[in-house]
Amino acid sequence: MATFATPVEGFRHFTAARPEGGAAVENYRPTLTARLEDLGRQMTDALATVLAEETGASPDDQLPRLAAGQIGWFHSLVYAEIGRRIVAGGKPDAIAEAVLQLLGLVEELLSEQALGYAVRGR
Repeated sequence: MATFATPVEGFRHFTAARPEGGAAVENYRPTLTARLEDLGRQMTDALATVLAEETGASPDDQLPRLAAGQIGWFHSLVYAEIGRRIVAGGKPDAIAEAVLQLLGLVEELLSEQALGYAVRGR
């Protein structure tokens, strides 16, 4: 299995290795979507557990689950945007820049409580 120093290198390799470029992702969309949704749910559940442990939250405290859900949403949003842009034929550098801009918008939407939740060293 190939490894890459950056996600952009991985995009370049994936699209260059296929004559159809980023459209190759479309062929696997239903299976990939189902698997990614399941992995996202597992990741969010595991993150909620870790956040609860790290913050010393009580079992009935919903905040760790809510914070994990927000992070899971960002994760899903980023991967969906990357996939959409790959399928549309976007270039890796342009995709990376667009995702950074998207994350900037997400950050602007969040409150200080969300941005500062469970930060180590505080």
